[in-house]
Order: sequence, then structure tokens, then C-alpha cells
Amino acid sequence: MEGDAFFDTNEGTHQIRLCFTYCNEEQIRCGIKILADAYFAYLKESALQTH
Repeated sequence: MEGDAFFDTNEGTHQIRLCFTYCNEEQIRCGIKILADAYFAYLKESALQTH
């Protein structure tokens, strides 16, 4: 869920809120890996576009 839904100001536009209450440890680890892979792919793509 987008982070700005949890603020009454314009804060949170560069944040997300993650719910892991019903996830087991393996699902959390898998989710963290997916997020990390997406983040590093974004950084790599951003670096390529600036050169």
C-alpha cells in the first residue's frame, strides 16, 4: 500500500507500508528478496540512464 495513505500531510509519497502479520518466515524472506531485487534493478536502470 502506498505510504501516503497513512499520513494526513504530503508525507509518505516515497514510502510503502508492508503488512507481514499473516506471513510465515519463509514468505517474509521471499518478499524481502523480491523487493531488494526490484530496488537494485531500479538503481541499475537509473544509473544507466544518467550516463
